[in-house]
Amino acid sequence: MCRSSPLDRSRGIPKDNCAGIVPTQNQKVNEAVGNIGSEALASQKSGTKVPPPNKTNGTDTLVSDNGWRECKLGDLADVRDGTHDSPKETVDGKYLITSKHIKNGKIDFSKAYKISLDDFALVNKRSKVDKYDILFSMIGTIGEMVIVDFEPDFAIKNVGIFKTRDKDLSKWIYYYLKSNDAQAEIHSSLKGSTQQYITLGDLRNFPIQIPPLEEQKAIAEVLSSLDDKIDLLHRQNRTLESLAQTLFRQWFIEEAKEEWEAGVMDDIVDFNPSYKLKQGELATYLAMESVQTDRSSVNGWYKREVASGAKFMNNDTLLARITPSLENGKTAFVDFLEDDEIGWGSTEFIVMRMKNRYHPFISYLIARNQDFRDFAIGNMTGSTGRQRAQAEDLKKYEIAIPPFDEIQKLNKHLELIPPKIKANWQQIQTLENLRDTLLPKLLSGEVRVEI
Repeated sequence: MCRSSPLDRSRGIPKDNCAGIVPTQNQKVNEAVGNIGSEALASQKSGTKVPPPNKTNGTDTLVSDNGWRECKLGDLADVRDGTHDSPKETVDGKYLITSKHIKNGKIDFSKAYKISLDDFALVNKRSKVDKYDILFSMIGTIGEMVIVDFEPDFAIKNVGIFKTRDKDLSKWIYYYLKSNDAQAEIHSSLKGSTQQYITLGDLRNFPIQIPPLEEQKAIAEVLSSLDDKIDLLHRQNRTLESLAQTLFRQWFIEEAKEEWEAGVMDDIVDFNPSYKLKQGELATYLAMESVQTDRSSVNGWYKREVASGAKFMNNDTLLARITPSLENGKTAFVDFLEDDEIGWGSTEFIVMRMKNRYHPFISYLIARNQDFRDFAIGNMTGSTGRQRAQAEDLKKYEIAIPPFDEIQKLNKHLELIPPKIKANWQQIQTLENLRDTLLPKLLSGEVRVEI
């Protein structure tokens, strides 16, 4: 059943007013993003708000003047979940996706395992995934979502699935459930103590506001346009890092000559260089959780009184040395400080800085190199669960050192890559801030899109 508004949950309206989207072409998405983005950001900075849609105050109608309605999620989509069994892992077969593989609007297949074709067929009898379905993490980390925008060939376990059979309706539900208000209501419905979860019943009954159909599509297009631009920049950065890794392997590994100097990492890298900060002064701090496993860029640094921890400057690489952060690949290239500024961070960072004749980004490429990482992991010491790599051991990693003219060629190829990665990352942060500012305002009707 559909309902009129959050203030009048007893008044029914025809179900057809909630289901479906009229397929229209919005030719002004980019213009709309700029206009409403400026308006939303201005209201956020000034502390003022664009007036929300008016509602009548009586108990008879209480319908939004702009025609927005409220429905249950179960009215808009077929809400079900994946298998609760635990199919055995196989070498060949199809991937089994669980809640932990859904993060930031994507599916991480790299950490999923495969199941047999027989188990795959059995799971899909209950919960086959189709294109434009929404997958929703129901256990553990709850509320992560992804729209399946490709032809799927995997099964799911303990994952909610919302089947709309409609690309645009899926977009609306996805963005609505991402809003802070919706996430707060989701988390207020959680059950369990040791491992929290949300029930299918609560998901089916979850209230979702629906604007008129064309406005619904226009809002989803604005938000998805921002997400598309963010995703494009992320992909560009992954390509740039991959190119840099290829260049490094080519110069230092694949085309190494027998006559090259045999050396060790200590010959080309300074480990934990000496930087000075006064105890108690305010300085830029980077926590381990801000360092990523799949990219050089970081976010979330802030000013904090200096205590014990690793010290670093721009053009240094931070390598997580403790389990499981090292095994998971946490590594960062420092490019977010002011010129000559010294920052500090976790005691569990090893700081790597290239010696003068090498391009600074090579330290990051070394730290990402799988053979070097395997060496670091293989030399970890300490008790189980708290093992650490030691800088003194990493210094001994053997490497063939190219002649100076070859180093200069690699330096030249790398010149443009780190600045482009940084510029893209700054654009990503700007667009994410705009999207996150617009999201609640668009989904509440506080900011409107011109149709």
